[in-house]
Amino acid sequence: MHSDGYTNQINIDLCKNVIAAQKERYPDMDWRVMDVLDLKFEDEKDFAVVLDKSMIDTLLCGEGAEEKVLAMFREALRVLKPGGLYLGWSLHTVQEVCALAGRLAKDAEWSFTTARIPNPAFRDEPSPKRAVAHTFFACRKPMASGERPEAPTILGALTDGVFVGLLEARDQLARQETLSAASVDSMMSALSSQLENLDTKNQDDT
Repeated sequence: MHSDGYTNQINIDLCKNVIAAQKERYPDMDWRVMDVLDLKFEDEKDFAVVLDKSMIDTLLCGEGAEEKVLAMFREALRVLKPGGLYLGWSLHTVQEVCALAGRLAKDAEWSFTTARIPNPAFRDEPSPKRAVAHTFFACRKPMASGERPEAPTILGALTDGVFVGLLEARDQLARQETLSAASVDSMMSALSSQLENLDTKNQDDT
């Protein structure tokens, strides 16, 4: 985002070393050590948008995962201005993200949309070890308490058919990689056998 000119951001991380490194790399941006579960900002004052770059995935790896994710969501909602957006990326499935975001939508705390977005890394360097897509979710805070806002629209989402096609392409790459590995093993085995025969022949000649 910085290279595209989006420099008016407040960026947070719990690790002091990460913040120090980023301050040195991007000195024109605001970097702060802070916990997403305990944001040090005032209610509904400073933020039109909160971005979550896979923090949801980090929280889902630990104990009490779901409650921590919901706590992060509610902290983001607290600091967002009315009508503000919470935007996030995850490697978890659309269904998993929907189950969590839907907990807040049920009580009209926000509305949300999820979609699969192509992974540019897979497009540029296809590999069976890469995800073909990320789950992107966009959540909108109501303008007033109790109001159910219109869900955001996500552009560039993958259709189910295209997503399945990408998964099949990745599976094909995995099969090719397995075949290639088997071919190398077969060649090495044949070479080893030839070397053994050559050693035997040399011993017989002597």
